[in-house]
Amino acid sequence: MGIGVTAVSAPNATIRLFVWPRRLRPLIRGADRSEVEAVFPGWDITDVRPSYFGLPKLLEIILRPDEKWYRLRRKPSLD
Repeated sequence: MGIGVTAVSAPNATIRLFVWPRRLRPLIRGADRSEVEAVFPGWDITDVRPSYFGLPKLLEIILRPDEKWYRLRRKPSLD
């Protein structure tokens, strides 16, 4: 995914990425910071913030949401 995003973005572009944390839960695999860095090798993580996303109580108990918004900036190309 990161290679495709890099291919269509300008140097110094910024993207926002919504990431669920990695843990066992139904339907959502999740990722951690090291995985985001590995998938986007030409990008720097410049900010990580909680989403404050609210769910109905039952889903909150099941999913335990604590997802984050990642802000990534593409590294300038060296060519």
